[in-house]
Amino acid sequence: MGFDVHGKYEMEVKGEIFILRFYQSWNEECAKAFFTAYQSLVFEKKFKRFGVLADFRQFEGGTPETIRYFEEIAPWAMACGQIARAQIINSVFTEYIVTKPSQGKTLFPIQTFEEETPALVWLEQQGLAVK
Repeated sequence: MGFDVHGKYEMEVKGEIFILRFYQSWNEECAKAFFTAYQSLVFEKKFKRFGVLADFRQFEGGTPETIRYFEEIAPWAMACGQIARAQIINSVFTEYIVTKPSQGKTLFPIQTFEEETPALVWLEQQGLAVK
């Protein structure tokens, strides 16, 4: 018996930036589906370097099993060329559950913002094309 996927995400590419939007509460199936889709997108684009704009304003957390996928994303993406992450977060709780799994595993800067425009400006300041 399988489980329904809980949670949603959207992915968009703007220049050398992957814009990732996270919605609702996630279970393991959603985390696995996201990671698989994200890997496919990164491999498809074949960027030598890239940045991520992760919008967590509509993210409500996830089951403990989802943490494993969040722990794997940052080191994997760094090995594929990620040089920076801008994250849009509107609560201390969300910042904690999003940032904790990647602490100590990233060598790229992570900056938190409240809106998309300043996040994109910051990514551009990191030397990434946003158009």
